Amino acid sequence: MKFARAWWPLLLWAAVMLAAASIHNLQAPHFLDGWDAVYHLSEFAVFGLLCYRSLRRQGLGNGRGWLLVAAASVAMAAINELYKAAVPGRHSSYHEFITDLFGALAGLGLGQALFKGNDHEQVPGDQGHV
Repeated sequence: MKFARAWWPLLLWAAVMLAAASIHNLQAPHFLDGWDAVYHLSEFAVFGLLCYRSLRRQGLGNGRGWLLVAAASVAMAAINELYKAAVPGRHSSYHEFITDLFGALAGLGLGQALFKGNDHEQVPGDQGHV
């Protein structure tokens, strides 16, 4: 049960990300033209934050956690961009891939800032449930 509580938000967000990548000819509203990098940064910042949260709940919020979040972020960014390349009306680029990685790192940094000083390896709101 602890495993499921730790990982379900991250898995749900990854599914939402891939579902959004599946939308054919997805276009931003015209008043938001040029904000594509912000979308990618935000999307992957949430991914990085949730990934760090999940690892922290599993007791891996230390240096090993950084490596796991980095590996998961590279994998998810690659999967996302490769998947979009296969969807009609969508495109993929290495610029978006790099932006995705910066977003994930920002989310990881945010996670560490939010959970700093919590030396019992619990995420705020967890209340020590097993």
